[in-house]
Amino acid sequence: MHNFESNYNKILETLQLNIDKSNFISQKRKPKLSDIELIALDLT
Repeated sequence: MHNFESNYNKILETLQLNIDKSNFISQKRKPKLSDIELIALDLT
C-alpha cells in the first residue's frame, strides 16, 4: 500500500506542476476528490 500511495503522490505532484486548474467543471455539490486527483488515481 505504501508503494501505491507514493506513486499516487508523485503523479499528483507532477500533474499539479503542469496543470493550473484542479477542477475543470464547476459543480453545485463539492466532490470528494478533485478532477486532478481522479486523473492521478486513474494513472496510478
